[in-house]
Amino acid sequence: MDKAIKILNSKNIKVIVQTKDYYKKIIYNNSWDDAKWNKELLDMVAFYSRYRNVVGYHIIDEPDDLNYFSKIGKVFNVVKKYDSQRYSYCNILGSDDNIGINGKYKYSTYLDSYVKNVKPSIISFDRYPAIFANLSPYNNSNFSNARYNAEKSSYYTTLNMVYSKATKSGIKPMTVLLVSQLHMENFLVGCRNLSQNEIAFQVSVALALGMKSISYYNYSIVGAKSENNAMLDDNYQPTKH
Repeated sequence: MDKAIKILNSKNIKVIVQTKDYYKKIIYNNSWDDAKWNKELLDMVAFYSRYRNVVGYHIIDEPDDLNYFSKIGKVFNVVKKYDSQRYSYCNILGSDDNIGINGKYKYSTYLDSYVKNVKPSIISFDRYPAIFANLSPYNNSNFSNARYNAEKSSYYTTLNMVYSKATKSGIKPMTVLLVSQLHMENFLVGCRNLSQNEIAFQVSVALALGMKSISYYNYSIVGAKSENNAMLDDNYQPTKH
C-alpha cells in the first residue's frame, strides 16, 4: 500500500485509502471503546496524512442497515477531529440493493437516514453498467461475450436519486466508475474489462446527471489473475488503464 501510494502520487493521482477493516472492528461491533478505537483512528490518520495525494479514508463499504449509521457518524466525527483536511468515506448501496432484513427499507428512506445520522461531506456510491452473469467456469472467453448493460434501470435511478438528495442537502454527489475487470465469484456475476470509449461513456453520463466528483475503483493496486488491467501491474508499473 505504501509503495503504491507513492507511485500514484508521482502520477498526480489522488487516493482514498482503505486501511484496516473498521466496519468489522468498530461499526459492526456491539460495543464502543473510546480509548481503543480513538487510538486506532488516530494511528490511521497519522500514517496516511503524510501523503499529499491521500484525500480521504475509506471507513466502510455498503452498509446494509440503517442501524449502523449512528456509529458510522461517530467514526466520521473522530476522524474529522484528527484530520479536518481529508474526508471520511463511505460507499453506500444502490437503489436496487436489498436494504435491511428482507429489503424492508426503501432507498429514499436509506438516503434520508444516511444524511441525517452520518452527516457526510459527500454521498458516494458505485453502480456498474458493464456486467456479465452466469459464469462457470471463470475464464477470459466469458468477457468477449459480455453484454454492456447501460440500460440497467438501477444505474440511472441511483444516479438521479443520489444527485437529488445530495443537492437538497448541500452535499457533493460522487460516483465510482469501473476501470478494471472484476470477478464476484460468490455471486457468479461480475464486470468485464472496458474499452477507453466505455470508460469515457461512464464519465459523460455521471457528469450529465450532476455528479460533482468521480472516483475510479480498480479493485487492485497491482495486477491480479482475476482482475486484469488494474492501474498498476505486479511490478508497480502503470498499465494502459
